[in-house]
Amino acid sequence: MAIRKILEIWDQNGLIKENIDFLLKDTKQVQFPLSNNDQNIITDLIDSFHDIPCAGIGANQIQYDKRIFIGYSPTNNDYNKNYEIYINPEIILADPQSIQIGTEGCLSIPYLTVSVTRYDNITVSYYNVDGEKKEIEINKLMSRLFQHELDHLNGRIFFHRNARGFIPSSELLSETDMDKYLQIVDELINETTTRVCPFLQTDRLFPIIGKKIYKCSAQDDIPDCSEHTEMYCFSVEHEHCKYFDKRLIL
Repeated sequence: MAIRKILEIWDQNGLIKENIDFLLKDTKQVQFPLSNNDQNIITDLIDSFHDIPCAGIGANQIQYDKRIFIGYSPTNNDYNKNYEIYINPEIILADPQSIQIGTEGCLSIPYLTVSVTRYDNITVSYYNVDGEKKEIEINKLMSRLFQHELDHLNGRIFFHRNARGFIPSSELLSETDMDKYLQIVDELINETTTRVCPFLQTDRLFPIIGKKIYKCSAQDDIPDCSEHTEMYCFSVEHEHCKYFDKRLIL
């Protein structure tokens, strides 16, 4: 098909609101067998991945609203030559005791690197292009990649994740412009989404139709979220939490 242009939230001329609006929307589940359109999306992802130096690309970053991303293969360490297509990806299990902090960049947020806290050891599932369901345990780089791309498909960018240590990586983005843009982007995020703590679990009093209730998994033993009080949580669900304004956001 074609090498697609990456949707960017800003360029040297300023913010691109239509791109921000699109990237903050949730994407749609893919049905099997794959439609011609879905196959074209996968071809465009592969062509773009080979053309652009990167670890992964979400379908919505090239203007498709489907739950597909391309990224390094989890089974081969030669990342430059191998890739996998992840369809309808999910995180099945995350270990809240296993946390990694690292630097991330994003094709859709050029000229900037940030420090983001994420889970390390996670169990994930996805479908490959043949419709086979895969369930694997990953950590380190693959874990960070999977969570970053899954965020894209869920209409989230790393500003949802309590990103810190903002470093402009190009003269095209001055610190003054960065501060101005970040304030506007943060306002847009707060209008469209709720930031959620990883220790927050939801359940219902009755299946399907029951009232949703919230439970803090950090109170079940460990980790004690007081260990992470330097980070702020803006999630309204935590009004019952003694660390309401100081919860770790992943």
